Amino acid sequence: MTDARGGTGAKVRTVASVTQVDGADWDRLAASNPLLSHGWLQVAEEERPEEIRVYFLLETGGTLAGAAACRLETAAGRSESVDDLLLGRLRPTALGRLLSFRPSLVCGFPWSVGSGLLIDPDAEAPRRRQFTRLLVEAITRESSVRGCATAFLSVAEGESWLSDVLASRYEFVRHAPVYNLDLRWPSFEAYQRGLPSHNIRKNISQQLNRSCKLGVEIRELEDPRSLEERLHEIVDRHFRRFGWSASPYGPGWFRTLKARLGPDAVIAVAMRGETVLGVTVALRKEKTFQSVITCVDHEASGNDMTHFNLAYYWPVRECIARGDRNYVVGPGQAVVRLRRGYRPLENYIYYRPANRPRGIVCRLWFCLLSYRMGRKRRSVEAIGPRRRLDHGFAACCATSRIASSCRDSRASSGLTGVGVASGCVRIK
Repeated sequence: MTDARGGTGAKVRTVASVTQVDGADWDRLAASNPLLSHGWLQVAEEERPEEIRVYFLLETGGTLAGAAACRLETAAGRSESVDDLLLGRLRPTALGRLLSFRPSLVCGFPWSVGSGLLIDPDAEAPRRRQFTRLLVEAITRESSVRGCATAFLSVAEGESWLSDVLASRYEFVRHAPVYNLDLRWPSFEAYQRGLPSHNIRKNISQQLNRSCKLGVEIRELEDPRSLEERLHEIVDRHFRRFGWSASPYGPGWFRTLKARLGPDAVIAVAMRGETVLGVTVALRKEKTFQSVITCVDHEASGNDMTHFNLAYYWPVRECIARGDRNYVVGPGQAVVRLRRGYRPLENYIYYRPANRPRGIVCRLWFCLLSYRMGRKRRSVEAIGPRRRLDHGFAACCATSRIASSCRDSRASSGLTGVGVASGCVRIK
């Protein structure tokens, strides 16, 4: 595909594997997003070779100026899908199968900070918009050829250059935010002292002390091969507890991560003696440390606070020691995270159905989802005054309300915001 109208001389072509793209060129576009790094995409391909992947490459003057990482999601897929994100626990039910948003050509990854569409960070605003339009048109055309829907995941609030292009033809809904901790402290102790709430500071000390007294030790694995069966058992049990038929990651996933990403893949385990209690996996890229999974064997750990230490305290201590600037975690546990200084990063899912009848169903479901998520957000905000949460929590809630208002105001030209604080869906 060639940009004949924009006069940029840009061309879009597709490849079936990220190994056909130069790693340095791709990582330059991915910037600080670990879930879109060249190495992580290679791991995803090797772990699930049955998935069909399409990489869109926008080149101008022989230089890679834009790209998009997409995969074809079908009902047989093992990875976290657009159905998991939009239907949740309804996905395996009869209603979930009726409402299913698959098959879809999906751009991006769940819980990423930013979409899967990458543009040269040095491109000026007009060219950025032109490149974005070309890539979106190419992705939409590929979906039409395959007879499936199109979805863009994790479109961030700041990606206005993408949302402006998508808003005219795609339905969209605000999704659960990921959370970011800005690491501005010289040490973990300084981070703990800087939290406004005395109760939270006290709770952190108690949780750390209890874990230490019960003999829990957290250490990073350089070679996970000797423990990978036990790690897979813990991860598999975690996913089954949340309604999955099995873990999407096989036992060899841990060694593949270390082989492809080296020190940028961090695998840490919590142990008591020779017993592995839990595991956390994170990725590092350009001073950003992003959690992928944190799983705990609660039967083995009991009440030793392994989860808090493995998911909240050990990563923060390690990030500060290594000079990282951002610690990113997935959704959930909103109150716990906000009280510990994390801030929500709002994101949206954009979806284009394959046909008009599915578009009607999609629009109605997005309205219901928007209403439900709005109620959840209001319930979280209401906890603040009753429990006297710290000022950081109140500021985060206020920021979310402001962001929602701004998003609704952007929908004034033929679009109407639906839902309070958390949901926004396009209504014709």
